[in-house]
Amino acid sequence: MPKAFTPEGILRAVAVHIVCNNEPFMLADKATFRNILVAMRPKTKKKEIPSRYLVQKYIDDEFEKYMVELKESIIVSSRVFASVHELIPSPPTSRMLQVQSASQKIL
Repeated sequence: MPKAFTPEGILRAVAVHIVCNNEPFMLADKATFRNILVAMRPKTKKKEIPSRYLVQKYIDDEFEKYMVELKESIIVSSRVFASVHELIPSPPTSRMLQVQSASQKIL
């Protein structure tokens, strides 16, 4: 929950609203929606209210950041899995069992 008004905070809030409610990007440019934002903070200037373009760019940029983080997380997870997998002994193959059986007969 924001504690103070910032243009970045409004941009994020509008983007979250559009994404979570499956709203069109054009909502950000509608006069009625912009009037709601001004009504919540009357001293808001027009330049502080995000446009459709800024909202779309913000969502695209956040998605790109998320995908990079997800890719890095998958790479790290696969490395951890590979490291752990190397520590687990593999099950014996039939050839290994034959050799083991033959060596026990000799003893």
